Amino acid sequence: MNWLGRLLNRQRLERELGKELDYHLERQTASYIEAGLTEAEARRKARLEFGGPDHIREECRDARGTLWLERLFQDTRLSFRLLRKSPAFSLAAVGTLALGIGANTAIFRLLDAVRLSALPVHDPQQLALVDIADTAGRRGAQMTPNPALTNPLWERFRDTQQTFSGVLAWGNSDFNIATTGETRSMRGLYVSGDFFGVAGIQPFVGRVFTPDDDRRGCGIPGAVISYGFWQREFGGDASIIGRRISLNYQRAEIIGITPAGFTGLEVGRAYDVAVPICSQPVLQPAGNYLEAGTFWWLTVMGRMKPGQNLETASAQLRTSSPAIFQAELPSNYPAENIKDYLNFKLTAKPGSDGVSVLRE
Repeated sequence: MNWLGRLLNRQRLERELGKELDYHLERQTASYIEAGLTEAEARRKARLEFGGPDHIREECRDARGTLWLERLFQDTRLSFRLLRKSPAFSLAAVGTLALGIGANTAIFRLLDAVRLSALPVHDPQQLALVDIADTAGRRGAQMTPNPALTNPLWERFRDTQQTFSGVLAWGNSDFNIATTGETRSMRGLYVSGDFFGVAGIQPFVGRVFTPDDDRRGCGIPGAVISYGFWQREFGGDASIIGRRISLNYQRAEIIGITPAGFTGLEVGRAYDVAVPICSQPVLQPAGNYLEAGTFWWLTVMGRMKPGQNLETASAQLRTSSPAIFQAELPSNYPAENIKDYLNFKLTAKPGSDGVSVLRE
């Protein structure tokens, strides 16, 4: 720690350095006087031999190892003196720097969330998005901007596929949680029974859905809420499990809360409440999406088996596609597009960073 002592005792060291240099200069001058030179000649020759005193002082300061820090302190003091002389300019400069740093930080965080970060799930690199390779000739209602299948196609695929170790599906919706009066919309998800299991999401409190919760005619077997919604709506009350919440004026029991880092598989759209897909006819009685072969609303993902890649998964999906689309050909599908429908081929795409309209 000698450098700290040298830094804190800089003025004393400067005085000692000056005395030492004066001593050596006087000794050298005296030796030249003894050799027969006049005092003026002796002093001049001694100075020439020593070199400039300022140069010697700088070499000695360099040897201390603290010169760079001393200069930093000097520059800092000078900067503050200059800033005090022009306060308006100083405030403008500091404000501009603060805004610039803040804006760059915000932009980076947005890009990191939307473009760079993988999904906050278990082993996201093993997730694959299941989509139709070419949707030309697809007819019906596209209920989501994300790649989607109909529920009959999803159920057929779920029950017959052998490509993945597990598959999941979800559809977006808004739920009204008000019991009376004004509408209070929350972002909801209809999820398959294996949604959280395949994603590798363990409950923070309570439990999440299982395949037994998602069966036709289930009613509303429960609701899983996000950590953020739990904090905002219930103040983090740990006794919330078992309490009922109103969803579109229907009562649903809260069975679990997901961890803080999990907001769904769609980047830019965090969910508040999730219910099983089979609950859709109860919460939206005006239309039964479960039977509709022309409502494209469920986004599907699969978890690849160990050693599997997207190419092999896509090849297996192409092979199994004809049977799936043949079995689920809607009776009301436009005749001129039936051939297109039967020629649809499923394919696997990277799913580690989810889906996102915001990203597009």
